[in-house]
Amino acid sequence: MLGAPSNVFRSMVEDLLKAGNQRIVVNFRGVPYADSAGIGALAYNFSNTKAAGGRLAIAEVQPAVLDVMDVTRLSDLIPMFETEKEAVKSLGAN
Repeated sequence: MLGAPSNVFRSMVEDLLKAGNQRIVVNFRGVPYADSAGIGALAYNFSNTKAAGGRLAIAEVQPAVLDVMDVTRLSDLIPMFETEKEAVKSLGAN
């Protein structure tokens, strides 16, 4: 969402990357919708993770968020999984 939530999301992923985490799973279970700022933050985090040599996947995307991701074509770029466990497994983590 616009403002603080999207800024916090960006900062959290940046902090993970700075700490050396290269495989990141974002669980969208509690995210009922995303506005342009939220989608922008997701695209930013995906791009930064990839540029750092890492991989980002998302799990449990809610229908309204998936609709926006489809329209923006982010769903073509970012791996999505039904469960967090599947997303973690896809990144080669235990």
